[in-house]
Amino acid sequence: MVPGASNLIQFGLAGPAVLDGVDNGQQENAQSYRLTSVPAFNGRALVIIRSSGSPGGITVTAASARLAGAKAALSAVRGSGPAGGSALGAVARSAVPAGSAVLLASAGSAAASAAGGSGATADASYSGSPTTLPAAMLDGDPSTGWSNYYNKAATANLRAVSVSNAGDWVSVAWPSPQSFDSVQASFTISATLAQPASITVSYWNGAKFVPVRNLKISRATASDQPTTLSFDPVHSGRVRLDMTSAAPGTGAGFLQIVTLEVLSGSTVVT
Repeated sequence: MVPGASNLIQFGLAGPAVLDGVDNGQQENAQSYRLTSVPAFNGRALVIIRSSGSPGGITVTAASARLAGAKAALSAVRGSGPAGGSALGAVARSAVPAGSAVLLASAGSAAASAAGGSGATADASYSGSPTTLPAAMLDGDPSTGWSNYYNKAATANLRAVSVSNAGDWVSVAWPSPQSFDSVQASFTISATLAQPASITVSYWNGAKFVPVRNLKISRATASDQPTTLSFDPVHSGRVRLDMTSAAPGTGAGFLQIVTLEVLSGSTVVT
């Protein structure tokens, strides 16, 4: 989820059901509920569906310009009435695996293809915009990247705001464990973006993230150049960087990583 996203989401429906309404929770939004699309508010949008009275599979889709589409599968089944009779239109929602719900975007698919088939996926505690999602750290394009920078426009009730978080994290995961001993992160430096005040590296030990040992940091001296974080070798399926802002609570302490590489010696794992 991208908390500041306001993209227009177009919902679609296939199967024995009716799209009954949409909403986004924004009080200032005056559009009708009985539409098939709604702009996201703080990265969220809601769609309500109703059984048409027949059993069968139902597919709900969500699409938005320049974002990956998503879908969720449900099942409409016949249930038992109060007297044991058949009650048409009872809807039983089949279990939908985590991550398969309707989302604004999925970083995993883009990151996997950009990682040359390694299956690496990126994640972050917060992304400031739909154009700065975690997958952009792994796409090999230095003109894109993940960032927690945001600039929320003024509304009828609130002033515009752009204030950096105290800290955020980014992570990389693989389908199977990898051996690695360093991470290179290229941070952008500008009027609003700065190198983090501190960086810690941790890896997943099967139960929780634990700090790497003997962490050494060699910081870049220019924008978009790699800062190298080296440590004792580990074998894990996930690695995470926790970063604190150099100027939290201001407009000058945001973070941006244009390239993130995980390495084993001189070999790139991501």
